[in-house]
Amino acid sequence: MLINFDPLRDLEKDRRSHPWEKTSYEERAGFYSDFINHPELITEVLEDFKPHEDKEAVLTFYAFLKWINGSDSALETNDCALRESVIANTDSLFKFTHKIDGRIEFFLREYQYNCNKKITTWLMRMSSLYLQVEGPDFFNALIDIQLAPTDFITLPAEQGNGHRIRLTFNAYGNGEDEVWSTLNTTFNNIFESTKRLNRAISEGDSPTFP
Repeated sequence: MLINFDPLRDLEKDRRSHPWEKTSYEERAGFYSDFINHPELITEVLEDFKPHEDKEAVLTFYAFLKWINGSDSALETNDCALRESVIANTDSLFKFTHKIDGRIEFFLREYQYNCNKKITTWLMRMSSLYLQVEGPDFFNALIDIQLAPTDFITLPAEQGNGHRIRLTFNAYGNGEDEVWSTLNTTFNNIFESTKRLNRAISEGDSPTFP
Protein backbone atom coordinates (compact mmCIF):
# COMPACT_ATOMS: atom_id res chain seq x y z
CA MET A 1 0.00 0.00 0.00
CA LEU A 2 1.36 3.41 -0.98
CA ILE A 3 0.92 6.04 1.75
CA ASN A 4 1.44 9.78 1.39
CA PHE A 5 1.62 12.57 3.96
CA ASP A 6 1.92 16.24 3.07
CA PRO A 7 3.01 18.21 6.16
CA LEU A 8 2.61 21.53 4.29
CA ARG A 9 -1.02 21.03 3.38
CA ASP A 10 -3.41 23.67 4.72
CA LEU A 11 -6.01 21.67 6.62
CA GLU A 12 -7.93 24.60 8.07
CA LYS A 13 -10.40 24.26 5.22
CA ASP A 14 -11.20 20.79 6.61
CA ARG A 15 -11.90 22.06 10.13
CA ARG A 16 -15.29 21.10 11.49
CA SER A 17 -17.08 20.53 14.75
CA HIS A 18 -18.15 17.16 16.09
CA PRO A 19 -20.96 16.38 15.93
CA TRP A 20 -21.67 18.37 12.79
CA GLU A 21 -24.65 19.12 10.56
CA LYS A 22 -23.21 19.31 7.04
CA THR A 23 -19.76 19.19 5.49
CA SER A 24 -18.19 22.32 4.04
CA TYR A 25 -16.59 20.32 1.21
CA GLU A 26 -17.58 21.64 -2.21
CA GLU A 27 -17.50 18.12 -3.61
CA ARG A 28 -19.52 15.21 -2.20
CA ALA A 29 -20.85 17.08 0.83
CA GLY A 30 -22.74 15.11 3.46
CA PHE A 31 -24.22 15.13 6.94
CA TYR A 32 -23.27 13.43 10.19
CA SER A 33 -24.96 10.19 11.28
CA ASP A 34 -24.45 8.45 14.63
CA PHE A 35 -23.52 4.91 13.59
CA ILE A 36 -22.68 3.86 17.17
CA ASN A 37 -26.24 4.21 18.40
CA HIS A 38 -27.85 3.63 15.02
CA PRO A 39 -25.83 1.05 13.05
CA GLU A 40 -28.84 0.38 10.85
CA LEU A 41 -28.20 3.76 9.21
CA ILE A 42 -24.98 2.49 7.65
CA THR A 43 -26.84 0.85 4.78
CA GLU A 44 -29.50 3.57 4.61
CA VAL A 45 -27.88 7.02 4.54
CA LEU A 46 -24.59 6.66 2.65
CA GLU A 47 -25.77 8.11 -0.64
CA ASP A 48 -22.36 7.78 -2.31
CA PHE A 49 -22.24 4.04 -1.65
CA LYS A 50 -25.85 2.91 -2.14
CA PRO A 51 -25.77 2.92 -5.97
CA HIS A 52 -22.90 0.42 -5.80
CA GLU A 53 -24.21 -2.04 -3.22
CA ASP A 54 -23.80 -4.84 -5.76
CA LYS A 55 -20.03 -4.37 -5.53
CA GLU A 56 -18.01 -6.46 -3.08
CA ALA A 57 -15.97 -3.38 -2.17
CA VAL A 58 -19.05 -1.59 -0.80
CA LEU A 59 -20.08 -4.62 1.25
CA THR A 60 -16.53 -4.73 2.67
CA PHE A 61 -16.79 -1.05 3.53
CA TYR A 62 -20.14 -1.53 5.26
CA ALA A 63 -18.60 -4.33 7.34
CA PHE A 64 -15.73 -2.02 8.28
CA LEU A 65 -18.13 0.73 9.37
CA LYS A 66 -20.14 -1.71 11.48
CA TRP A 67 -17.00 -2.93 13.19
CA ILE A 68 -15.32 0.44 13.85
CA ASN A 69 -18.56 1.80 15.33
CA GLY A 70 -19.29 -1.41 17.22
CA SER A 71 -18.59 -2.54 20.77
CA ASP A 72 -15.16 -4.04 19.98
CA SER A 73 -13.67 -0.76 18.79
CA ALA A 74 -12.20 2.21 20.66
CA LEU A 75 -12.73 4.33 17.53
CA GLU A 76 -15.66 5.76 15.63
CA THR A 77 -16.18 7.21 12.16
CA ASN A 78 -16.79 10.86 11.49
CA ASP A 79 -17.29 11.02 7.74
CA CYS A 80 -16.93 8.99 4.54
CA ALA A 81 -17.36 9.57 0.83
CA LEU A 82 -17.00 7.81 -2.51
CA ARG A 83 -16.85 9.27 -6.00
CA GLU A 84 -20.12 8.65 -7.83
CA SER A 85 -18.50 6.45 -10.48
CA VAL A 86 -15.24 5.14 -11.88
CA ILE A 87 -13.55 7.82 -14.00
CA ALA A 88 -10.68 8.05 -16.48
CA ASN A 89 -7.35 8.30 -14.68
CA THR A 90 -5.34 11.49 -15.19
CA ASP A 91 -2.84 10.93 -12.35
CA SER A 92 0.50 10.66 -14.14
CA LEU A 93 2.07 8.71 -11.26
CA PHE A 94 -0.17 5.70 -11.98
CA LYS A 95 -0.18 4.11 -15.45
CA PHE A 96 -3.73 2.79 -15.25
CA THR A 97 -6.69 3.75 -17.38
CA HIS A 98 -9.28 4.32 -14.62
CA LYS A 99 -9.65 5.25 -10.95
CA ILE A 100 -12.08 5.93 -8.13
CA ASP A 101 -11.49 7.90 -4.94
CA GLY A 102 -13.06 8.84 -1.64
CA ARG A 103 -12.34 9.35 2.05
CA ILE A 104 -12.89 7.92 5.51
CA GLU A 105 -12.34 9.78 8.80
CA PHE A 106 -12.22 8.51 12.37
CA PHE A 107 -11.12 9.36 15.91
CA LEU A 108 -11.11 8.00 19.46
CA ARG A 109 -14.46 7.71 21.21
CA GLU A 110 -13.04 9.30 24.36
CA TYR A 111 -12.97 12.72 22.78
CA GLN A 112 -10.54 14.35 25.18
CA TYR A 113 -7.71 12.16 23.84
CA ASN A 114 -8.25 13.53 20.34
CA CYS A 115 -7.28 16.91 21.78
CA ASN A 116 -3.81 15.68 22.74
CA LYS A 117 -1.51 16.25 19.76
CA LYS A 118 0.91 13.54 20.86
CA ILE A 119 -1.88 10.96 20.90
CA THR A 120 -3.37 11.94 17.54
CA THR A 121 0.09 12.06 15.95
CA TRP A 122 0.68 8.53 17.27
CA LEU A 123 -2.65 7.41 15.79
CA MET A 124 -1.72 8.86 12.40
CA ARG A 125 1.80 7.42 12.46
CA MET A 126 0.67 3.94 13.47
CA SER A 127 -2.20 4.00 10.95
CA SER A 128 0.35 4.75 8.24
CA LEU A 129 2.71 1.99 9.35
CA TYR A 130 -0.02 -0.62 9.72
CA LEU A 131 -1.40 0.22 6.26
CA GLN A 132 2.04 -0.25 4.76
CA VAL A 133 2.57 -3.55 6.58
CA GLU A 134 -0.89 -4.81 5.59
CA GLY A 135 -0.28 -4.34 1.86
CA PRO A 136 3.50 -4.25 1.28
CA ASP A 137 3.23 -5.49 -2.31
CA PHE A 138 0.01 -3.72 -3.23
CA PHE A 139 0.72 -0.75 -5.50
CA ASN A 140 -2.66 -0.15 -7.18
CA ALA A 141 -3.83 2.33 -4.55
CA LEU A 142 -2.64 5.47 -2.80
CA ILE A 143 -3.81 6.74 0.58
CA ASP A 144 -3.19 10.28 1.79
CA ILE A 145 -3.26 10.39 5.59
CA GLN A 146 -3.70 13.61 7.55
CA LEU A 147 -4.62 15.09 10.89
CA ALA A 148 -7.67 17.29 10.28
CA PRO A 149 -8.64 20.02 12.80
CA THR A 150 -11.76 19.18 14.79
CA ASP A 151 -13.69 21.08 17.47
CA PHE A 152 -15.27 18.61 19.90
CA ILE A 153 -18.17 20.75 21.03
CA THR A 154 -19.33 18.40 23.80
CA LEU A 155 -16.09 19.15 25.68
CA PRO A 156 -15.46 22.42 27.52
CA ALA A 157 -14.62 25.12 24.96
CA GLU A 158 -11.04 25.53 26.13
CA GLN A 159 -10.41 21.79 25.94
CA GLY A 160 -12.18 20.80 22.71
CA ASN A 161 -9.64 21.77 20.04
CA GLY A 162 -8.41 18.49 18.57
CA HIS A 163 -7.90 16.42 15.45
CA ARG A 164 -9.36 13.48 13.54
CA ILE A 165 -7.60 11.01 11.24
CA ARG A 166 -8.44 11.59 7.58
CA LEU A 167 -7.70 8.92 4.96
CA THR A 168 -8.23 9.91 1.33
CA PHE A 169 -8.01 6.84 -0.90
CA ASN A 170 -7.40 6.48 -4.64
CA ALA A 171 -7.86 3.08 -6.27
CA TYR A 172 -6.61 2.41 -9.81
CA GLY A 173 -7.05 -0.21 -12.50
CA ASN A 174 -7.29 -0.95 -16.19
CA GLY A 175 -11.03 -0.87 -16.65
CA GLU A 176 -13.90 -0.61 -14.18
CA ASP A 177 -13.80 -4.21 -12.95
CA GLU A 178 -10.15 -3.91 -11.94
CA VAL A 179 -10.80 -0.59 -10.20
CA TRP A 180 -13.57 -2.15 -8.07
CA SER A 181 -11.30 -5.09 -7.25
CA THR A 182 -8.54 -2.66 -6.24
CA LEU A 183 -11.00 -0.71 -4.10
CA ASN A 184 -12.07 -3.90 -2.33
CA THR A 185 -8.43 -4.71 -1.53
CA THR A 186 -7.95 -1.13 -0.34
CA PHE A 187 -10.94 -1.35 2.00
CA ASN A 188 -9.78 -4.73 3.31
CA ASN A 189 -6.35 -3.27 4.05
CA ILE A 190 -7.90 -0.27 5.84
CA PHE A 191 -10.11 -2.68 7.81
CA GLU A 192 -7.28 -4.98 8.91
CA SER A 193 -4.82 -2.16 9.67
CA THR A 194 -7.43 -0.37 11.79
CA LYS A 195 -8.08 -3.58 13.72
CA ARG A 196 -4.36 -3.70 14.49
CA LEU A 197 -4.44 -0.06 15.54
CA ASN A 198 -7.39 -0.81 17.82
CA ARG A 199 -5.54 -3.72 19.44
CA ALA A 200 -2.54 -1.48 20.11
CA ILE A 201 -4.86 1.10 21.70
CA SER A 202 -6.78 -1.45 23.77
CA GLU A 203 -3.80 -3.46 24.96
CA GLY A 204 -1.64 -0.46 25.71
CA ASP A 205 1.43 -2.26 24.41
CA SER A 206 4.10 -1.14 22.00
CA PRO A 207 3.01 -1.90 18.45
CA THR A 208 4.49 -5.03 16.89
CA PHE A 209 5.06 -5.89 13.25
CA PRO A 210 5.63 -9.14 11.33
